[in-house]
Amino acid sequence: MGDPDDPEEVRAVRVDLASIPDFAESLPDFSESSSSSSKELPGLDPEHELHVEVTIPEPELPVLGPEHEVHDDALPVLGPEHEVHDDALPVLGPEHEVHDEAPVDEWRAYPGEDDLPDLDDTEQPLPGLEIVHADATAPADAKPQATREPEPEPEREPEPELEPEPEPEPEPESETEPATPEDLEASRNYRKIYELELRPLERDARVALAHGADGSMLCALCLDPEPQVIRAVLENALSGLDHARLIAQHHKNPAGLELVVQRTEFARDTQVQRLLVRNSQLTEALLRRLVGQKPLRELYKVCIDRDVAEKNRVGSRGLLRSRWGSSSSEERADFVVATEARCLTLLIGQTFDSRMTSILCSRQFTSVLFIQNLARFPACPPALLVHLLKQPFVRKSTALKKVILQHPNLPSTAKKNL
Repeated sequence: MGDPDDPEEVRAVRVDLASIPDFAESLPDFSESSSSSSKELPGLDPEHELHVEVTIPEPELPVLGPEHEVHDDALPVLGPEHEVHDDALPVLGPEHEVHDEAPVDEWRAYPGEDDLPDLDDTEQPLPGLEIVHADATAPADAKPQATREPEPEPEREPEPELEPEPEPEPEPESETEPATPEDLEASRNYRKIYELELRPLERDARVALAHGADGSMLCALCLDPEPQVIRAVLENALSGLDHARLIAQHHKNPAGLELVVQRTEFARDTQVQRLLVRNSQLTEALLRRLVGQKPLRELYKVCIDRDVAEKNRVGSRGLLRSRWGSSSSEERADFVVATEARCLTLLIGQTFDSRMTSILCSRQFTSVLFIQNLARFPACPPALLVHLLKQPFVRKSTALKKVILQHPNLPSTAKKNL
């Protein structure tokens, strides 16, 4: 045994832990009386962690020998004996035909048809039906038997022939031939008839002829320039609206036109009125009588109609201005709205009354043309201009707002509020 002071000679040291006073106090009490829930285990530091590594050995695959090798050999080449030939099908002769015809035994008696009589071999079947006897013992290649020829039907007695009814005798043709389209067109060419047949006659002869004429001749007399002839035409019992329209369109004498207007049934006709207004020889008095009492809308149509003579359009504008003053406020407001204020260009110098202004201020406007025409009318009232500025449609448009602000009747307070 070596020296105990030599560190290299110390192999083991036995220490009694109970003899250490501090260590005994620090040990936990593991007695059975103490509860495990009341004592907490001391926490371990990271250096006390235990890491266990498990290594799973990989299985080794068996090594296959050359006997397990797979060889991708080419498929064997087939010889000519394995070839497939798409030959055409053989054509069968008449001996191979199949006739789907019912034997006699099948159509002699039908199940459930007891009322039908049975047919014997000697009886004749229905026309077009052939009877074929099927022989089960006949070979397949045997030709089918010939069909039985039908027996001749008994001759029937000829029916007595009916006597033919006598044909109706043709009606005798009328001496007058039907009118051709050329004849109808020539008969309606009233100007040609008048120039060739009526103009060479004296005025008194034409007047006498107009009292008793009819058809194309009466229509041709409506083109006469003499008022006496027109009077005779209108006094004819056969004259009507067609003759009055011809006179209103072609007659060039105010006296003859006045004869047409004097007849109430002619003056009320819309087409006669239109033709008279387009006639340049219509007088102002006759124009006032025809359209003076019409509504503002109808009178405005005459004022802007390009087919109307210029003299009559000027007279219609004067009638429109006079009718404006005598019309009601509601009619004037509806007239302005219906024409989108285009009529205001013909009403320069006219004004809006308070009732008409209040009616217009109670409506909403979304038409650019309507707002522009109102803003350019010199007599547009201030209340209506302020109402136009308040419209949402005008607030979104700078151009419309600028036109309204340039109007002299717009109050200054409205400009300051903007």
